[in-house]
Amino acid sequence: MSYEYIQGLFLEDNEGEVTEFKVPTLEEALIWSKGKALLTVDIKRSVPFEMVVDAVRETETEAYAALISYTFPAAKKLHHLAPELMLSVTIRNEDEIRRFEETGIPWSRVIAFTGVAERKAEFNDALHKKGVFTILGVLGNLDKSAEARGDHLYAGYVKKGADILATDRPIEAAAAIRTLAPPESSKSRYVKYDN
Repeated sequence: MSYEYIQGLFLEDNEGEVTEFKVPTLEEALIWSKGKALLTVDIKRSVPFEMVVDAVRETETEAYAALISYTFPAAKKLHHLAPELMLSVTIRNEDEIRRFEETGIPWSRVIAFTGVAERKAEFNDALHKKGVFTILGVLGNLDKSAEARGDHLYAGYVKKGADILATDRPIEAAAAIRTLAPPESSKSRYVKYDN
């Protein structure tokens, strides 16, 4: 589809009502994120990495964007292009921890996407010992389980070491894990609660 066609569309809300909002460009989304949100930027196959890195730099949103890479060679290329940016790298098991270490990318530049299946606490602990936050993809089956069996499941994922939940049910997940947040912690600066 052309950009002109997409700009003629309006987004719908959760109830299916048309809103006044249009589909933003990457640059518009990056600018919007400043001071409001941390984004994981998914780079599609047809898009050169350089274009996305340039967009992040031009919008001065380095502190708000982590670039998603699905393979270790892609992570190496992104790190070479932009060593100042955080990367979201898929690391689902001990072998992938070892293979990641072979890339030479510092652990301080990584958020570990641990996949879409629940991981053992020991695995998450191994990543935490390297100073890495973990992202568990609960979208799909784990979200469906929480919807069917109870949103308390989200708290269980966090208790086992998931630092970030990638979900299609953010309101329900946030409500379920809110009680787990200590009043003060080293992560408090990243969290803001609005009623």
